[in-house]
Amino acid sequence: MLKYCAGIIDGEGHIGIHKKQGRNIIELRIQMDDEKPIRMLSKILKIGYFKHMYNNNKEHYLIAISQLQAYNTLKIIEPFLISKKLQAKKCIKEYEQQIKNKESNKYTKKSIYVK
Repeated sequence: MLKYCAGIIDGEGHIGIHKKQGRNIIELRIQMDDEKPIRMLSKILKIGYFKHMYNNNKEHYLIAISQLQAYNTLKIIEPFLISKKLQAKKCIKEYEQQIKNKESNKYTKKSIYVK
């Protein structure tokens, strides 16, 4: 089933990094007109989805996850991706670097000069 999920993500998904408030955010989005494959992806990958209406009142179904949830999903699905494998690897690397930086900042002592 993971190969099926990877195929849908390769064909219909978006994997990328965008800036939000000066930070890099990793994101996985899949949008389709047909609810069935989205519902199946949601169930297999244990992620939520929602219905979105456009101005023409046409329904679209959307999975949109970011940061930890996107990272965990990409770690599972990346070995099966073909066309979006490079983007997935970049997002995984970016998130791991963020965690590494956050951990190293925990142990950095800050000096405050008081007069």
